Amino acid sequence: MADNDEQIKDGPRGRSAPSDADINFRHVVFPSSDVFYKPGDEIVTNLPLQMALYFNVVFFPFWFIVMITMLYLKYDCLTSLFQFILVAAFITVTCIECLRLYLGYVGNLSEKIPELAGFWMLSFLLQLPLQLFLLANEGVRPTGVERAVQGVEVALLLAQLGTGFVALRTTAAHQAHKFHLAQFLAPGPGAFKEAAGSTPDAPRDEDPFHDVRRKPRGTENPFEDMQRNLLVSDQLFRDAERIPLASISRGSSTKTD
Repeated sequence: MADNDEQIKDGPRGRSAPSDADINFRHVVFPSSDVFYKPGDEIVTNLPLQMALYFNVVFFPFWFIVMITMLYLKYDCLTSLFQFILVAAFITVTCIECLRLYLGYVGNLSEKIPELAGFWMLSFLLQLPLQLFLLANEGVRPTGVERAVQGVEVALLLAQLGTGFVALRTTAAHQAHKFHLAQFLAPGPGAFKEAAGSTPDAPRDEDPFHDVRRKPRGTENPFEDMQRNLLVSDQLFRDAERIPLASISRGSSTKTD
């Protein structure tokens, strides 16, 4: 009987049930994904784009060292025209790459559309043609090492173009959603001010949305503000309905007198 009770306590395979400490440890180390955000505060940072940018930043110094070393070794073997073209292309690619990676990091992590759009346009209009020129043009006499590092660079660039387009479209839709939500939750200055001042109970200079709009940024509760807006609107409609009734009652009492 004692063995049966011990088996029931420890489970069918002799293992005890997880304790509260084990559950808390698992929750801290492997947090669940059921995290709820307020409307408009969702995180839309693109993880594949950020991974591609990170690998590109790590790979860029290695690419720079290989390319400048091979340029020094084969410079005398090139014609004067390709010497000038290769040096100009290498300097342009290096400058654009630094600016492009910076804009990609800032635009993706901060969810800023101008920086993200600038990153994508630099990647597609300038960096991609120059990288393909360094990879495929036989006039610059690319070596095997150059083709290898340039192929990795072009692959990262193509991955960033695809994920960057998705991130740009998602961020633009999210910003538009936040704008419409802010317009709905926070009406413009003076909204319902005249209607509130025309009621006998409310002063003329009182703004029913005063406490809603004056809250510090980041501390407002959208659902609480929505409920407050509905209550204020309902009160304004009730006050507006009372005004004609009061004037009619005063007119009828005057006639009877």
